[in-house]
Amino acid sequence: MTQPDTTAENPCPCGSGELLSFCCLPIIEGNWRATTAEQLMRSRYSAYVLDYPSYILKSWHPSTRPSSLKLDANDLSWTELRVLDCSDGGGAAFHSEVTFCASYRQQGEQGEMCERSRFLQQEGEWFYVDGESLTTPTATNVKVGRNQPCPCGSGRKFKKCCGGR
Repeated sequence: MTQPDTTAENPCPCGSGELLSFCCLPIIEGNWRATTAEQLMRSRYSAYVLDYPSYILKSWHPSTRPSSLKLDANDLSWTELRVLDCSDGGGAAFHSEVTFCASYRQQGEQGEMCERSRFLQQEGEWFYVDGESLTTPTATNVKVGRNQPCPCGSGRKFKKCCGGR
C-alpha cells in the first residue's frame, strides 16, 4: 500500500475541517501531544487512513497494546469519521470515552464500524485503552424511527446521528 499524500494543502482525514499539517499530522509525527481523548481518537483514525501503524501502537495503552499491527488488510480504505459523543476528557480528567462511526470501503463494498472507545491519560499523555463495538441500523437492517434514540448508543436521536446521512 502506498502512503497517501500528506501535504499541507490536504484536509485532515479526521473530518475536523482543518488542514492535515495543522491537525492530526503533527500529533502522528510526535511534534504535538493530543490534549483530549477526542483529539487522540481523531489522530488514530487519521493514522489508519495514512498508514502509520507505529503511531497507532505508540498511542495504545501498554496494558492492552498488541505486539504488532498490520494495516493493509484486504483492500480496506477508510472514507469518513463521525464523532457521535465524547465524555469530558480534557483538563484534569484522566478517563474519557469517545463514541464514533468510521465508514470504509473494502473490496468494492461499503461498510461502517462504530465503537465506544475508552481512553486513559497518564503523565499528561492520552492513550487508547479499548473499545466496545456498537451495532448500527445499517449493519443489522433494523428499522428505527427518525425520532427514536440511535441504536449506536450515542444518546442522540437517530435522525441527528447514524440516520442523518
